[in-house]
Amino acid sequence: MDGFKEENGRVLIRTNRLCELIEISDRSLTDWKKQGLTQHSRGWWDLQHVLKWRGEIYNADSEVSKSANLQQMKLEAEVARIHPVELGISKLVLRNLYMM
Repeated sequence: MDGFKEENGRVLIRTNRLCELIEISDRSLTDWKKQGLTQHSRGWWDLQHVLKWRGEIYNADSEVSKSANLQQMKLEAEVARIHPVELGISKLVLRNLYMM
């Protein structure tokens, strides 16, 4: 699928697809980058890293953390449902998406 690729066992996602997938604006992503979220390369983000970073920044508030965990689960299901066949991503990579 356009906007996703696998590189060295990592799922990379283009900026526009990431914003669509986690339902944020590109401005929010820019703000997150200013707050410390690192980008894989120009226009590409490591999906696992972004989700892990989001969990870390939301952990201060348990209610928001629960919401972030639900969003994480939703995103995990979406990636597992749509993208593995097209990307050739193994189930192991998807299963370990948040384990690092």
